[in-house]
Amino acid sequence: AKCRLIHYGVESFRHLEGGGKYASYSAEKLRETVRLTESFGIKALCFYIVGFDGNRLSPGDEKTLELMRYAGSSYISLHRYHDFADPGPVRRSLEGGPAAGKGRLDSVILFNILKYYLAPARLARFLAGEMQDKLLRKIWFFLKTALEVVR
Repeated sequence: AKCRLIHYGVESFRHLEGGGKYASYSAEKLRETVRLTESFGIKALCFYIVGFDGNRLSPGDEKTLELMRYAGSSYISLHRYHDFADPGPVRRSLEGGPAAGKGRLDSVILFNILKYYLAPARLARFLAGEMQDKLLRKIWFFLKTALEVVR
């Protein structure tokens, strides 16, 4: 099917420990799912949410960041929680005003995204994968061209 990327909506550690529809999930199951997905040559993108307690990281958010690093997916998407029952921040943003709650949490999110992608092991794995992909493409192009010439 040539699938190259699967998105996983992990959300937060709070959901794992909260039970309910997430009762059968665990950090270990997430890590195994990511590992299995990537063993088939499919990249995994995991989405995470922090900031349930306003404009600061709570202990639960810290656990979400630990979970993000533990799962080890190729890509991450880290976002702040938005209470869509309160349309105020969205309305102010659409009207051209500042959205409420911007500040320290946004800096923490950016820092953690950079920290994730710039980890030495992740950079080395990415660069090795890119070089391998380029080499495989060159070999395929060579073989395809040679077969066309022979035909």
